[in-house]
Amino acid sequence: MTITPEQWQAIQAELQHLHCRVEFQLDGHEILITKQGIAENRLGLAIYINGIINAGYANEKSDAYNPIAIKVWKPAKVSLYGPKKREQIRKQFGKRRTKQLFPNLEKTATYYKPWFDKASVLIRQYKKLEGLSIKKIGTQEQPNKGAAA
Repeated sequence: MTITPEQWQAIQAELQHLHCRVEFQLDGHEILITKQGIAENRLGLAIYINGIINAGYANEKSDAYNPIAIKVWKPAKVSLYGPKKREQIRKQFGKRRTKQLFPNLEKTATYYKPWFDKASVLIRQYKKLEGLSIKKIGTQEQPNKGAAA
């Protein structure tokens, strides 16, 4: 069952409240979203997979790897070298020598955060997921319209 535009609006409205709770179902996994403290004096939308946040879920080398995490958690990129460090290296070795000595100078690494800062970013990512169905918005069960047909 696909999620209707009205349901997406209700989800976004719910996620903007201080005490929010939204439950999804994706590929047999329960996805729970609640608002929590993610840093000192900072709130974010925490994403639980089957009731757990495990850092190993998004790491392919981990025993706890779960490919669902890559779909539902927020991707973030980090450069291997910061802009200041890259400039120092180029200045010290020159462009041509830098390419030989530091082939990964411009490379970035992607990691996945189990939280979103804003509801709109979460909604934008989740709208693209195939097979996502809504279970609950707040405390209200959502009817499963397409199940009996």
